[in-house]
Amino acid sequence: MFVNVCGSDIWAVGCMFGELLTGDPMFQSREVSYTRERPVPFQEDQLRVIFSILGTPKVPLYYSFPRWRDVAQWPEYPNVLDSHEKYGRFDPSAKDLLKKLLEYDPTKRITAKQALEHQYFKTSFSDTKFVKHICIYHY
Repeated sequence: MFVNVCGSDIWAVGCMFGELLTGDPMFQSREVSYTRERPVPFQEDQLRVIFSILGTPKVPLYYSFPRWRDVAQWPEYPNVLDSHEKYGRFDPSAKDLLKKLLEYDPTKRITAKQALEHQYFKTSFSDTKFVKHICIYHY
């Protein structure tokens, strides 16, 4: 049975997958508190952390984002996922899946079904590499 999962849920799966790979939160940042003057706080630090790893998205993608003019003034960040100290050392299929789960454009993001059919999951799990990896970080 196939369950349709929306793009934001797939993004969350990507964040969890990244955390499973490293044992650390994918995009850890400072939280901005809600106030009467700011009922919906702008999570600037969160965006900077995301951009510093995945690179700055292209402007047309977020043209409807209310604070985009502010964000557009930030420096251009390159995508460093392949060379990042936490993620650069993982096998190519794990990095490829992570990139597809964390695609900025939800219309281009991998679906749940496509993710389950990804090469990463075709690797033999009888090879204890995966089990050892999870045990190193979580036990």
